[in-house]
Amino acid sequence: MHSTRKLFGLFWVLIIMCQFTVLEGVSAETAKGTVFADINRNGKQDYGENGIPNILVSNQRDVVKTDSGGKYQIEVDDDDIVIVIKPDAFDLPVNKDHLPQFFYVHKPNGSPQQKFEGVAPTGPLPDTINFGLIPVDSKTDFDVVVFGDPQPSDYREVEYIRDDVVAEMMNEPAVHEAAFGVTLGDVMNNNLALFEPYNEVVGKLGKTWYNIIGNHDLNFDSPTDEFSDETWHRVYGPNYYAFFQGEVLFLSLDNVHWEHFLEEKQKETGRQGGYIGLFGDTQLKWVEQILRFQPIDRLVVVMMHIPLQREWGGETQDRDKLYALLEERKVLALAAHTHTQEHIFIAEHSEPMSRGEIHHLINVTVCGAWWKGMRDERGIPIAITSDGIENGYTILKIHGSSYKTNYKPSGKGWAHQIRIISPTGTVEEGEKEIIANVFAGSSRSHVAYRIDEGKPQAMERRVTEDPFVRNLWENRDEELHKAAQQPNGRTTHLWFAKLPDDLEPGTHEVTIIEKDIYGDTHRASQIFVVPEKKEPEQPSE
Repeated sequence: MHSTRKLFGLFWVLIIMCQFTVLEGVSAETAKGTVFADINRNGKQDYGENGIPNILVSNQRDVVKTDSGGKYQIEVDDDDIVIVIKPDAFDLPVNKDHLPQFFYVHKPNGSPQQKFEGVAPTGPLPDTINFGLIPVDSKTDFDVVVFGDPQPSDYREVEYIRDDVVAEMMNEPAVHEAAFGVTLGDVMNNNLALFEPYNEVVGKLGKTWYNIIGNHDLNFDSPTDEFSDETWHRVYGPNYYAFFQGEVLFLSLDNVHWEHFLEEKQKETGRQGGYIGLFGDTQLKWVEQILRFQPIDRLVVVMMHIPLQREWGGETQDRDKLYALLEERKVLALAAHTHTQEHIFIAEHSEPMSRGEIHHLINVTVCGAWWKGMRDERGIPIAITSDGIENGYTILKIHGSSYKTNYKPSGKGWAHQIRIISPTGTVEEGEKEIIANVFAGSSRSHVAYRIDEGKPQAMERRVTEDPFVRNLWENRDEELHKAAQQPNGRTTHLWFAKLPDDLEPGTHEVTIIEKDIYGDTHRASQIFVVPEKKEPEQPSE
């Protein structure tokens, strides 16, 4: 009996081992192909279109280089995306909406069934997965259009994006001159069926357009983070990737980690799940590999949805691991998510102070504050954010490994960089402050005011609430859906000064002058009136 039990146990061990062997044999395959110069741009390797050596190819875990003939091999499992990492002096092919085509999604069985469509079964791994790159002249000076949170929740809001932002961009020289564009997540506001109409609108700009995944771009019915990106994979491909342009390495990362709630917590919260800011070790190890191919003295632009941190605390849980990888480098980190605009200098707020300069820009949003606000003459919300920013976009100007970020308010000129909140009109009794919202201001801005022809006087930066946004909120039409956005008590770009007591009655001019982090000067002026002092009434006899 004892030996029979031993044999029986051995039999089941062998069965289990065989199952694992079979599974490994099914899931672990080798993808092969060629990265070639697609000179005629037809997507096929024709005679005379040679393979390109030393091009990086990845499965989002490992990174390999093509050989002298442009050939590569890399292991894949049954839920992988093979990506080519575009080098400088090449463009990527794009689809009809100008979305870059630099990946192959390998999901033999397709995506699991979810509310929004995922990837259809791709079938067996092809014999070859080839990538054509389009040779172009290398340019170390170029511009990038940067969007934060377009975030439409219905087709009407896609029309807002079209008519309020994209329409004006069609006639904007800075957009026409840009090399490409990027959206920093929350492309959608949960309604993933709108990906296609949104892409059609932005595609009309005629620019290669990259996209970063945001927390409102997920499949919320996914039981795990692993399957929360299935619709994203179908539309945009990989949830993290990289490419080179000029001297710059662009890292497009996913720091949105989805957690599906158990039934009890769903009832308690009324939500299917939640998210946290997290890169995860697999992605960070991949970043470490990619960084080996970027010289230490060249710029790295890291793009994500959730900020790494803000002045008062962290947003992404494992940000310190990323900081360690970026040690001693020059880094611009772009994020969105908060529907504010903030410039943060990481070394001012995190230890150790020895790390290289990481400039973190939380970018202005296309939708402002979720398309809230009074309607203009077109019926489009004014979309002022909680920190008083006009909705719009950024032009990132690259010069070698130097850069400059320029904020563009939608529907307004480039000079509209400051709002003077006080004084306005006729100064009322008790109105004692000069208050200015410097939209792209930071802790390193120098801001001063001048009254009439007087000398400029320094102003004080305070992190507090914007009175302009408070006024919009308190005077909103409560019967109007999305009438206004509540003010943010931590606005980081407000400056204050005391209004001089000795101003003569009459009309005066106040001018706000900002010198920004790049040394550029911005001004705004406003007329106000100091009334005649009222004589105290004499008591009647």
